[in-house]
Amino acid sequence: MITDAAMDDDGAIYLADWSLGDLKVFDTMGSYQRTLSRRGEGPGETENPNDVILGRPGAVGIMQRVLPRLIWIDAVSGDPLGSLEPKRPDGQPLELAVFFGAVVKGERTAVGLCPVEITSEALVEVPQVVVFDDDGREIDYYYKSQPELQTNDDSCPTYRWLNRRWALDDSDHLYLTPERDRYLVVCYALGGKKIWSTERDYRAPIRDARTLDKMQALRKRHNMIQQEDCDRPSVFRSLHWDGNDRIWVELNQAMPERGVLGCYDLLACSDGTYLKQVILKGEFDPDRDRAFWLGGGRFLVIRINDDGEQILHLLEGATDL
Repeated sequence: MITDAAMDDDGAIYLADWSLGDLKVFDTMGSYQRTLSRRGEGPGETENPNDVILGRPGAVGIMQRVLPRLIWIDAVSGDPLGSLEPKRPDGQPLELAVFFGAVVKGERTAVGLCPVEITSEALVEVPQVVVFDDDGREIDYYYKSQPELQTNDDSCPTYRWLNRRWALDDSDHLYLTPERDRYLVVCYALGGKKIWSTERDYRAPIRDARTLDKMQALRKRHNMIQQEDCDRPSVFRSLHWDGNDRIWVELNQAMPERGVLGCYDLLACSDGTYLKQVILKGEFDPDRDRAFWLGGGRFLVIRINDDGEQILHLLEGATDL
């Protein structure tokens, strides 16, 4: 199962495959080029690749979400180039945590993560976006939430909602959706300083029984952990910075039966002002297809055909509502 996709400045498209534990490279025409990395615990290998990280010349990063580390490999040969393994403030490895994306800033790396403490009655989680140096030491932060208490029968743990719901721009501003049930976007600077926040009146539609059954079937097909799914999804599916002065926040209201793959609110980076709403249209099979943001209004739709082959479609632009 493909968990993430990214495209570099030369047009190479990288796909992280959670099921196979590898990273495949395609060109913009969808032609397979090579495979980088493989499943394992050795240098340059990963057990469960979840995110593709770019930002270092000649290299590509693979983020392992559980037993967290960011593995760097050569973008052509796949040779290992080291890894980032975050440490606790006392210098010990940060073993029990979940990673959710990273942005490289020179010798610093901003990482979305959620340290987890397990008790007999609950999980204690602290979703955050922090900055590490190359040795894995925390040197600064953008956001740290208050500890969240999740009971054992809670089907919607907080840490899931940090996934793909934060972005960092070139001015060192973090954009984040900190709550799953509320349309709230917040901008932070280094040190946790809040710059602005914006809210709108929106709630995601309730999932019906058919949709919940499909989600469970997908988990079973890919040997994923079985768990109860929330009948009300989070307000946002994702948040992105477009490289200019706008934030794209994806609402959880795709309507594939109407040819709508995604619905995005565009907000101004300066103050969070709502600018407009755009939609991504095209043929889409929700049972077989996945759509990924590649930046700059470009999207990648991946379809698995009946023979198990991956077919890539690169979409440019969107349509104003």
